[in-house]
Amino acid sequence: TARKEVQQLQNEGVRVLITDHHLALPDSLPETVTVNPNHPACSYPFKKISGCGVAFKLVMALRKALRDVAWWNERRPEPNLKQLLDFAALGTVADVVDLRDENRLFVHAGLQLMNNQPRPAIQALKQVKKVDGEITATTLGFKFAPLMNAAGRLYDASLAVELLLSSTLDQALPIAQQLNDMNEERRNIEQEMLTIAFEQAGQQEGRKGLVLASGQFHEGINGIVAARLAEKTFKPTILLSTANPERYTGSGRSAIPDFHLKEALQECADQLVRFGGHAGAAGCTVAPENLEAFRTAFARICEDWLPKQLRPQLLLDGKLPQQGPDAFLVEQIQQLEPFGAANPEPLFALSTPQKEFQLLKEHHVKWILSRSTEVIGWNFAEHLQGVKPHQLAVTVGFNEFRGQRKIQMLLKEIQA
Repeated sequence: TARKEVQQLQNEGVRVLITDHHLALPDSLPETVTVNPNHPACSYPFKKISGCGVAFKLVMALRKALRDVAWWNERRPEPNLKQLLDFAALGTVADVVDLRDENRLFVHAGLQLMNNQPRPAIQALKQVKKVDGEITATTLGFKFAPLMNAAGRLYDASLAVELLLSSTLDQALPIAQQLNDMNEERRNIEQEMLTIAFEQAGQQEGRKGLVLASGQFHEGINGIVAARLAEKTFKPTILLSTANPERYTGSGRSAIPDFHLKEALQECADQLVRFGGHAGAAGCTVAPENLEAFRTAFARICEDWLPKQLRPQLLLDGKLPQQGPDAFLVEQIQQLEPFGAANPEPLFALSTPQKEFQLLKEHHVKWILSRSTEVIGWNFAEHLQGVKPHQLAVTVGFNEFRGQRKIQMLLKEIQA
């Protein structure tokens, strides 16, 4: 959608090549070379490849083209692109794309590289995030990716690039720590935004789709907060930052499988300056004078497209015994990795332990089932205050710390 920016570069004599993977509208595409599996004229079979996967495929094609004209020689040795698959894995998981087809291959091969030959950046991230055992897709998604994204969300993404290109651990460690500090700052801003967003959502309780706007919404964090709202309210949600008086920019998320957010924005195109995205995540820009019209139009689309009664469903893969799983089951489940979008971790029911949970840092809970088995509930302390649920929904795995391995179940939901 960056037609104006591309035209400006071309007017200055700069040749532009775009790699992308978002759903493309023919009328909005810049007039330049575009590598995108979702381009209307592209016949590439796998349409859900990640953004970094598209870039990686372009580099592969470039390497082959140079090989075909005998460009590589002793002075210019042909690069082994397998050495960059850790970048492709990290970017693919951070992009939250379906872990199928090529995406799955990128992540599987990249994780092997990270665990067997970690570059200084990966070593630094492991130290800063206290990752003691093997790196998994969950490690990338919940520990490494938030740090890498924090710089671009709040300041300048080049700091994350600097970390990835660090040649020594001494060079990488302070950058990783700086990114971790930025991520903590991002968390604090996110909490402030959530308070405002939930208050506004309460004022639109009768609507099936939410458009929330505030000058305190940070453009780089809108998507995260929209996702939290969409999960909690089970409504398609768009957050707009109104700090810029000339245009309001935001991000939207939908937790409803059958609701296509980008197509919904297409129906509201008359009220938007620009928009783009996917079924579950999209972005848009609105002129201030069109905000209310857009809010009304989006609510109407949601009303028309969604059923009258919306009830989120939690699909469980089985029930665990009271004492939890044994190591063999956990090891078998790990064979299904990497987990992520379109290949979620198996979710199990577990009867609530009879023992009282321990409170961790005021916000988290922990049940100790045995010397080698525990249940951890991150940010569940408030939900369990004065409540003893009938069942817990948990994922299973190992937690390795200081050379000791425990079976650890992570709490995902509770049933009263």
